[in-house]
Amino acid sequence: MTVEPQSLAPAAETRPTLDPKMLDRIRHVRGGGDGFFRDMVELFTSEASSRVRQLGDALDLQDRTAAAEVAHGLRGTSATFGALRLAQLCERIEELGQVGEMPAARELFPLVESELSAVTRELAAQLD
Repeated sequence: MTVEPQSLAPAAETRPTLDPKMLDRIRHVRGGGDGFFRDMVELFTSEASSRVRQLGDALDLQDRTAAAEVAHGLRGTSATFGALRLAQLCERIEELGQVGEMPAARELFPLVESELSAVTRELAAQLD
């Protein structure tokens, strides 16, 4: 099964970088307030950056199991934080890793890096 990477990304582009409803939920978890939200943003950006590096390493090594596992974890974290396009891209990389389509998964990786940058910028703006 050969997958064309170009056909995988357009659906992600229709979603916002961050879901404002999810961000509001995080802001109001147990009355967390601004300090809690800031801590959560810092934790997410640090964790997501680390996972993206791990994902890149797994893809470079063509380690399909590690790539699928890291993509799965990043997908869940991203979805919980409202980074829906990032979550969708990770889901697709996870699926590709599971079936061994590593070249297609690797071609999607720059989109993951770019989307994480966009998410990080938007979250930083939320803190100002």
